[in-house]
Amino acid sequence: WMTGLRPMSDMPGLALAVGAQALLLRSGPSTLRHGPFRSALLQGALLAGIATGIRVQTAVLIGPLLIFVLIEQPWRRRVEALAAFAGGCLSWGIPLIIASGGLERYARALGNQGAADFAGVDMLWSNPTPRHLAVALYQTLVLPWASIPLAVAVAVAAAIGVLVMLLREWRALLVLVIAFVPYLIFHLLFQETITVRYALPLLVMIAWLAARGIALAGRLTAIVAAPLVVCALVVAVPGGVAYGRD
Repeated sequence: WMTGLRPMSDMPGLALAVGAQALLLRSGPSTLRHGPFRSALLQGALLAGIATGIRVQTAVLIGPLLIFVLIEQPWRRRVEALAAFAGGCLSWGIPLIIASGGLERYARALGNQGAADFAGVDMLWSNPTPRHLAVALYQTLVLPWASIPLAVAVAVAAAIGVLVMLLREWRALLVLVIAFVPYLIFHLLFQETITVRYALPLLVMIAWLAARGIALAGRLTAIVAAPLVVCALVVAVPGGVAYGRD
C-alpha cells in the first residue's frame, strides 16, 4: 500500500510484469492469431520487454515464465515472440543509449552502477551465513506486512494454500513457482532485503496462495477472509494517510 503511494518505478514495473505474465499464461495453440499484436503470446512478450526497461529486475520475474511458455510453441511463434520481446527492449534501450551519450558511455555507467551495488550492499551473495539468510527471510516475508501478527496470519493461510494446490492443483502450483520463485532467489541473494519494496513482487505470490488457502472454507470464505482484510487495512491506511500528509 505504501509503495503504491510513492512516485517510484516499483509499482509501474510490477503492474507491467504481472500484466505480461497474465498474457503469457493465456497464450497457447488455441489462442494464437495472425498478426503481430493479436496474439496473447506476442503481446505478453512485447510487454515483458517494455517492463524490463522500467525495472530491470522484472526480467527475473518474466524471463522464466516466457521460456516456459515458449517451450510448447512452434518455432515460428518462438521467433516472433522473441522478436516482440526484443522490440519492447529496443523501445527504451535506444532512447536510453542516446540520452547516455552512446553505447560506450552507457556500458561504463552500467558497469559502475553494478560495481557500486556489489560493493555497497550487504547482500547474501557476499555474506552467505545462516544468520544472514534468516534475517533476509524475515525482511522479505515479514517486514512488508508491517505487522508480525498480520504476517503470521497470511503465512499460515499461504501454507494451507500451498498444501491444497500441491494435492489438487499441482500444475497451477508449478506455474506459480516458475513465475515467482526465481525472483525470490534473486532477491535473497543479490538485493538489499532491508529495502522492503524490493520484495513487492513476492507479495503477489503470497497473497494468491493465502487466498487459495482461505478459499478452502467454501461458502464461509468471505467470513474467514474479512478479519484478515480488516487487519490489513488497519495496518495500511494510517501509514498511508500519514505519508500523504508529509
